[in-house]
Amino acid sequence: MRGYTPVIKNLALDKLSGITLGTYYLERFIGHGKIGPTFLAHSDANNATTTYLLQFLDGPLYATSKDHEVHLERFQYLASQIATLKHPYILPLIDFGVFRGFPYLVSPHIPLRSLRTRIDKNGALNTFTVGRYLDQIATALEYAHEHAVLHGSLSVDTIFIRLDGQLVVANVGVRNLLEPDTQDMARNQLLTWSDGYAPEQLLGKPASPATDIYALGAIVYHLLTGSSVFEGNTPNDIAQKHLYASIPPLNQRRSDLPAGMYTILARALAKDPAQRFHQPGAFANAYHSIIVPTNRTRMPFVVSEAPGMQTNQPHGTTGAAMAERQFTEHAWSTNRSAANGHTSGPQRSTNQSSMPHSLHGFSEDKPLSLSDSLRDNPRPDLMRRFQRKQRQRTITIASLILVLVIATSVAGITLLAQKSSGVARAGGQVMFFANQDGSGGQTNSLHINIQNLAAPAAGYDYEAWIINDQTEEVTDLGKLVQKNQSWFLAYSGGSSNLLNAGDKLEITQEQGLVNAPAGKVFLTGIFPVKSFNGHIISGSQCIV
Repeated sequence: MRGYTPVIKNLALDKLSGITLGTYYLERFIGHGKIGPTFLAHSDANNATTTYLLQFLDGPLYATSKDHEVHLERFQYLASQIATLKHPYILPLIDFGVFRGFPYLVSPHIPLRSLRTRIDKNGALNTFTVGRYLDQIATALEYAHEHAVLHGSLSVDTIFIRLDGQLVVANVGVRNLLEPDTQDMARNQLLTWSDGYAPEQLLGKPASPATDIYALGAIVYHLLTGSSVFEGNTPNDIAQKHLYASIPPLNQRRSDLPAGMYTILARALAKDPAQRFHQPGAFANAYHSIIVPTNRTRMPFVVSEAPGMQTNQPHGTTGAAMAERQFTEHAWSTNRSAANGHTSGPQRSTNQSSMPHSLHGFSEDKPLSLSDSLRDNPRPDLMRRFQRKQRQRTITIASLILVLVIATSVAGITLLAQKSSGVARAGGQVMFFANQDGSGGQTNSLHINIQNLAAPAAGYDYEAWIINDQTEEVTDLGKLVQKNQSWFLAYSGGSSNLLNAGDKLEITQEQGLVNAPAGKVFLTGIFPVKSFNGHIISGSQCIV
């Protein structure tokens, strides 16, 4: 007889720091995550020090050694299957093994923010950003499904945003490594992993690609509304709603969504797996047919016909209309399905090649770039170029000035939106200007001056970041230095234009070496480039 009792906790975690497992040296214990105990590790293989996350798996307690051996054999087989996944939107499983009877996984150390962090911080996202994220997640899921791997625990906690604004899906297939029979797990244990578990998972039934589509629908609902699709006081309350309740009407949480959105989400979140979209790409196509039905820059997914279901869309029929055939909104919802033109343009193939990329561990001073792997998808690049042109038009008048100083107080950006009540009076200015060594008109330098900011905790530093709030691209400005009662930072970006790098500046408190804002946000300010109208230009200064 067996029960789901994690036994990894019996390990003396504090004694594992400092040991070596193969080529991985365990530097320190980070915490106990959903998978199990997690350590920061590094490897000196190939003469290049890289950092990793090494995670032990919380496994079930088996009554006999034979059962445990079968469990480890199954782990080895499934882990080797997951390790074959090579895709730019999937966090790879680099290595795996067993230490004293306890299985572990090794993945790259990417200290970036999850989608949940962004939602908790900024609230619901615009429909364009949600569509961009949906395409990337759907691409990753299509690739995994084609290789017979289900995610099994997809949520806003398992999707992360890179420095270049692209997404990466973590823990693909990992849920299945822990326990093969979900009947042995209580519902509250399942819901600690994800708030988007499908009804069949809660009932202990076999999972399928439709299970991941349900979770994807829950993610899209969360991104659009800023809230989980179902909420409750206890895990069982949430489970009951996933099993029996209709999804809440969108107009109760957001009023600006296009007609037909409810029907798309209702189909993705159908209780019966057979009624859901049969491919993640079909869900993404239906979403975009409602958001921008005439978009010719996006490449639609190639969607095959599901057994027993007509999925080919006749000319003039949108994804919204397809969903409408199976779902209608409740009378108390104002959303309606819309009849729009069929999305045209080249189709996106779901047969992703196992292209080489640098996800197999990377140095902290060499952030990952996906530009090469995304050449076949021009839409993000087109949007970035469009945004740059818009910004350049906005600052044309300022390009004639030798030294540009932008201020929201006397000079600079006053950082008024504080995130900590412990430093209620902290504030300061950021001064942007053109370095004399830079090329003409490029606002490539800045000075930050913060007052009344309390000293950080031991082992922590204040760091500054420029963030593109739409694409989540991040520029690291460096650490602030304390002088008397103030904190300072001087930054020069060479030939780059900082006004094109983003539209928001954050001051965070970070521990150790990081290449993205992962700690607590203390101060934030919005670029005044959004408010050039009304600026008073005097001499070489531009004052708001």
